[in-house]
Amino acid sequence: MKILWDKINKKYELSWLSALIAFSGIFVFTQNIVFWRTVLNLVPFDSIQDYLFVGVMLIVLLSLMAILFSLILWSRRLTLVILIMLLSLSASFNYFSYHYQIYMDRDMLTNIIETNTLEVVNLLNGELLAWIILGAVVPFWLLTRIQIKPVVWWKGIMQRLCLVTGALVIISGTLFGLNFYKDFASFFRNNRQVVKLIMPSSFVASYVSYAKKNYSQAQPFKELGEDAELVKPVEQKKTLMIMFLGETARRQSFSLNGYEKNTNPKLSLQENLVSFQNVVSCGTATAVSVPCLFSKMTRAEFDKVSAENQDNVMDVLQKAGYKVLWRENDNGCKEVCNRIPTQNVSDYTSAKPSAGVLYYDEYLLEGLDNYILAQDPEDNLVIVLHMNGSHGPTYYQRYPNNARVFTPTCDTNRIETCETEVLKNTYDNTIAYTDDVINRGIELLKRYQDQYETSMLYVSDHGQSLGEKGFYLHGAPYMIAPEEQTSIPLIFWGSDEFYQNRNLTLSCVQKKAQQENYSHDNIFHSLLGLLQVQTKEYNPKLNIFTEC
Repeated sequence: MKILWDKINKKYELSWLSALIAFSGIFVFTQNIVFWRTVLNLVPFDSIQDYLFVGVMLIVLLSLMAILFSLILWSRRLTLVILIMLLSLSASFNYFSYHYQIYMDRDMLTNIIETNTLEVVNLLNGELLAWIILGAVVPFWLLTRIQIKPVVWWKGIMQRLCLVTGALVIISGTLFGLNFYKDFASFFRNNRQVVKLIMPSSFVASYVSYAKKNYSQAQPFKELGEDAELVKPVEQKKTLMIMFLGETARRQSFSLNGYEKNTNPKLSLQENLVSFQNVVSCGTATAVSVPCLFSKMTRAEFDKVSAENQDNVMDVLQKAGYKVLWRENDNGCKEVCNRIPTQNVSDYTSAKPSAGVLYYDEYLLEGLDNYILAQDPEDNLVIVLHMNGSHGPTYYQRYPNNARVFTPTCDTNRIETCETEVLKNTYDNTIAYTDDVINRGIELLKRYQDQYETSMLYVSDHGQSLGEKGFYLHGAPYMIAPEEQTSIPLIFWGSDEFYQNRNLTLSCVQKKAQQENYSHDNIFHSLLGLLQVQTKEYNPKLNIFTEC
């Protein structure tokens, strides 16, 4: 046994050159399971050329990995620390990408960095642990068998130069010398998302992009709406609007939009309510969509760092004289509420959280009556309620037992193991519960119609995939994201007086809601228009309600 153990535990002393090649091989073969699975599914293997193409891809990937490690691994002491970090990240990513069709880019990395502890806990399970053990711990043990020989600094640099040069020659020779460039160009042009599956280069590239955006491009704060003023006749009542900011709700699961299950039994009975049928989100993750939808910037020009360094529509409303309040029940407002009064549900409710950590969205309404009654009668009010909504994968924890309308349900975080209809039942329960909470908000507003012109706007930050085309959850790169992740609900309700004093025609709004295409780009200007705020920042062409 001792002899066997000694052989297993034997260490191999290698030069930097050999060690970097070994590291590259270990990562290419153990940390790119999803990449290779995707490639093998996409290549038709109709001819010998297809087999040669995959072989050349292996050579190119090994060469590129050698270049990457030559650039990031310099210290013998830090090498193992960096490698175990990359192995752990790669193994975890492979698990989620394998099961949920997740792709790594800057937006996904931002989402990961800004994910709170609760969301991490919801994702943990035994299979993930097994993936990390097999995908990170075992390869790391292999890496610890390698001892790097000490070398004079200039020789180390020369070895790296030789490795990088050799790798570039190999890449050039295989792509151009063997005439495979056209195959690579065609394959990756038609399947650009595949590059985002390569580990650990996708993590490294995403982090470099993230750091560049967040640290290298620091910008002075840009004031918007300094000229903002509320323009409404003196005889009009004050305004009270509640805006529900939904989380992970997709348009396709709302019966108001034609879904076969009755997920909106209460809102469908509300008069003066309009559900917009064709609305798309700015992004596929909260970290992008929330700041984008409140920003003046359109999706085409949106930049997260710029958004954080300028006023958003909530700031402009506050400058115009509105008293604003943000209530939070998700994982943060993504910098949108930095300059306005904010309350977290956990700060004011006496209710106990579900599953020990989660508060149901109904608690966003707790104490709102007292808040409204405590305000000066001359104040115009806007209240934003950021819901936990339909956040996955633990959909079953997002609603109380009495809201469990559709059964059977998928009561696990391993949603890929549930039958499609069972998973949809669970998700649909979150939508039905959202319907109930919004309806409660409208009923609350009705109690104040004698004092205020009241209205409600509901919009989701992005959608959600439930296994369609192999995708689960959200966060797919926008250019390949399925419509389930980008098609979102947008619902508006207003009191009779609210409609009348803005000369809004309900039938016109309903017609536009059925026929026209809208997006998060419209939210900034629609809010300013509905709330009668005049400023040079306002563009009536982007106000959904202008023509009505």
